[in-house]
Amino acid sequence: MSLPSSTPALLSLNERLQDVTHALSAATTVHGVFEVLLTSALEAVDAMTGAVLLVNAAGDRLELAQSRGYVPGVPTIWKDGPLDGTVPAGDALLQQKALFFEHQEALMAAYPDLEQRVGAPPPVATAVLPMFESWKSLGLIVLDFREPHHFTQEERFFLRTLSTQCGIALGRARLMADLQGQVEQRTQQLQQQKAEVESRNRALEAVAQLSRALRVEADRYTLIGRAQQSLSELLSPGVFTFFELEGEQWCLKAQVGQFQDPTVQRRMDAGLPQATPALRLPFESRQPLYQQADTLETETALESVQDVHAAATLPLLVDGVSVGCFRVALFVQRRWTPIDQMVLETILHGLGLAIDRAEQAKRLRAQRDALAAANEELEAFAYSVSHDLRTPVRHVTSFAQLLRRNLGDRLDEKSARYLGVMDQAAGRMTTLIDAILGLSRTSQQPLHLGIVDLGAIVASVRDVLEPEVVGRQVNWTVGPLPLVMADPGLLSQVMENLISNALKYTAPRDPAHLEIWAEESPYDWRMFVRDNGVGFDTRYTHKLFGVFQRLHRQEEFEGNGVGLANVRRVIMRHGGTVSAEGMLDQGATFSFTLPKA
Repeated sequence: MSLPSSTPALLSLNERLQDVTHALSAATTVHGVFEVLLTSALEAVDAMTGAVLLVNAAGDRLELAQSRGYVPGVPTIWKDGPLDGTVPAGDALLQQKALFFEHQEALMAAYPDLEQRVGAPPPVATAVLPMFESWKSLGLIVLDFREPHHFTQEERFFLRTLSTQCGIALGRARLMADLQGQVEQRTQQLQQQKAEVESRNRALEAVAQLSRALRVEADRYTLIGRAQQSLSELLSPGVFTFFELEGEQWCLKAQVGQFQDPTVQRRMDAGLPQATPALRLPFESRQPLYQQADTLETETALESVQDVHAAATLPLLVDGVSVGCFRVALFVQRRWTPIDQMVLETILHGLGLAIDRAEQAKRLRAQRDALAAANEELEAFAYSVSHDLRTPVRHVTSFAQLLRRNLGDRLDEKSARYLGVMDQAAGRMTTLIDAILGLSRTSQQPLHLGIVDLGAIVASVRDVLEPEVVGRQVNWTVGPLPLVMADPGLLSQVMENLISNALKYTAPRDPAHLEIWAEESPYDWRMFVRDNGVGFDTRYTHKLFGVFQRLHRQEEFEGNGVGLANVRRVIMRHGGTVSAEGMLDQGATFSFTLPKA
């Protein structure tokens, strides 16, 4: 692209620079950049001739790329040659600055042997303008004049700016040319890959369909048969077999397709030795074995090498363990491409996951059935406790009262003490029965989840427990508490158990300190109840939340050993966790988490 020929006498250098910038931005080829460059430079400063020299790929020579105004056959100093500082062109690039020679004497003074070196007379006046892109030397622009020329500051600024912009435009044009070449090359590659892409799409669709089918099956060999059928539709004609190692023999467990040689089928049905390389190697290494016609050797071929022209054996891994070998034997020649290998390995990987999932589901069903049976036994036990155990306890209590009444004044002190121990034991048994029933009901009753104000629950529990702090000095510190998703009744039981325990085990303290607060994480809330009570031995922390597990004697602190077990069951049903920290005589901190809604 060149500038309009009517503009030279009308435009200032600044205006011309704007037009040149616009023209260079529109130039898309190296030749187009040179056209804009030489036209604008010659017209702007009234130069007689101009040329562009470029640095070669090796970076050690200058080569004439384009010129304007020179007489054909007349030698000039601007021509191909080594890139060194003995000539103006090389010197300007090495110094990385523009050179201006306003008359011939100045040029000859700078380079005394220039004419002898290049075999051509020097120009009357000249400007040598190097071009760079990101500090890389691209080449240079030279402008020659018929007579001495004074380069004004405006001209020097114009020419330097022009060379800078040309360097950028030249780099961009080269990049576009490279990109165009890459696009053409890539287009050819894409055309060559079109068939492979279509093959991959078919393969991926087969994998997707198989994945959907595998999700609904549970039997191992049904899953394997599905995978074999899918591959037979994708890779046929051939035979698809699956072997498992039983003792010292490979046993055929599943097959799709028929062998052309009946003797091969009979041999497969009879079983293969454990040392069979085509099965043993993939099984032990857990890596696939791919064989083309040229690698199907007799010792690694399970089938007739006259019939089978390509084969692949892949180990079937379930939870990382080899459980068998999947064999593909094709009756046509095939090179196992990366796409083929990807499809086979993806299908085998998905098959292993499906089998693992099915077996895990089977185990979970067994565990669920066992849990259901245990729950039924627990309900039966609770019923027995409720009805069968209460009767003998009532009998003990009733007969003790009858005996006390029958003896009347004859009841001595020792007998009275015995009867008192019986009453206390019966009362203790009644308390334990009630605790067990409460624990059972907590486990069985349905959750009624809703938004619960934990602060309101703590305030309500404090009101309920107010009689326990009468006559004591208890300092409460209750931080801001959140709204949580929970069953309000069960959460009240949790907080009542934790706060009641804190009050109980701070009985020897004056004053007692109770601190209740909450901490937030991205996934849940953790609630804390801390006291300055008697604490506990950290060696027995694991016993705290067990049924009937107590770390203090009944004579020291009353309790039935069920309250914290109840807390744990409630929180676990909500999907949370419980924990405790403490030391003897230094208090304790109990905490639990509740997932965010």
